[in-house]
Amino acid sequence: MLAGTGQLLEYSFVPCIVGITMAIRDVPIHWGMAMATLVHFVSTGAHFTAPRGAHRAQENKISQVVTLLSSLVSLCAMFLFGGKRLGFLCCANAACLHIYYGSPLMTTEFPILRYSAAGDMLLLLTAGIIPMYGSYYAQELTFAVNPLLSLSFSLGLLAMASNHALNVSNISKDKDRGYMTLASRLTPTQAILLYKFLIFSSAVGAASVCMQWFSSIIGLLPMVAWIFLWRLVLKFEVAVSRNYGKARKPNPEVGKSSTDPISTAMAVGTKTRHYYTLLGFFLALALGLA
Repeated sequence: MLAGTGQLLEYSFVPCIVGITMAIRDVPIHWGMAMATLVHFVSTGAHFTAPRGAHRAQENKISQVVTLLSSLVSLCAMFLFGGKRLGFLCCANAACLHIYYGSPLMTTEFPILRYSAAGDMLLLLTAGIIPMYGSYYAQELTFAVNPLLSLSFSLGLLAMASNHALNVSNISKDKDRGYMTLASRLTPTQAILLYKFLIFSSAVGAASVCMQWFSSIIGLLPMVAWIFLWRLVLKFEVAVSRNYGKARKPNPEVGKSSTDPISTAMAVGTKTRHYYTLLGFFLALALGLA
């Protein structure tokens, strides 16, 4: 279960920036389409990930209207100036967010796949492939299979790793509510291996592009993120091994300190998301300077 959905706008913003930066290596930047893609994907993400609940309905009403109008206006611009392919790609992104988060017009959450094992796969699309391809296509008016696919997978897998760590910290709560996330279906060993696999695959995807495109030291910039990410892997492994799926018990000596395994798993998930943003920044910087 994703925590603090309002905090996840980087999953829309970061891949757009990387896609635009990659496209303008070959063509002059189209500022209008660049702004349109950023406004659309960020406003659509904000619209669907806004906090729910009857007690928040009034305070979110204005923001929901603003993000919906921004999303629709920018979508019209996509269809008019980017063509049907770009417009349909943006519609597919909205459909995936709707399936994952449920209707933002409802005061209570009613997601279809968010609390199931298949829900994590949608993050690969909405936090990597679709916004990156959409922002790239808006500039180039064509699709590039490689290296765009490798970079979009790299970011998407990192988002999945962050979500997986957060799901591990919420296993006991999710089971009590009847949610069957992927983390709740795995053994502790399998949960650790999955997190390692997602981190390693993300690193391989970015490294393959860096070695292919960058011949100077600039190509090493994106790899800085993984120097810190491997420390998170070790912390996550310790947290899962100590207290996998157990409910948090009040303990004045532990509380919410870093020695609490459940809090540690949650912190790993949050920091993985921060490194997602860091990776996107370094990728965009390397693409712009190379």
